[in-house]
Amino acid sequence: MPGTGTPVADGLTVEEAKIILKTLSETNMIISMDFVELNTLLDVEDVTAKIAVDLIDWTFKHLKDMPKN
Repeated sequence: MPGTGTPVADGLTVEEAKIILKTLSETNMIISMDFVELNTLLDVEDVTAKIAVDLIDWTFKHLKDMPKN
C-alpha cells in the first residue's frame, strides 16, 4: 500500500485481510474496530483509500449477515 507511513514488504494481500476479518467477525466478539495508517499524502491515485473503503464495506456487509447471539 502506498498510502502508509509504515510499509511492510510482502505484507497481507486484500484477500488475506478479508479472510482475517471474516474469521474475527465469526467469533462474535468484535465490539469495535479501527482501520489505521491511511496517509492520504503518501497515497498514489487513491489506491490505499479505495482498498480501505473496500475492506470496510466488505466487513460491514459480512457482519450484517452474521447471526446474532
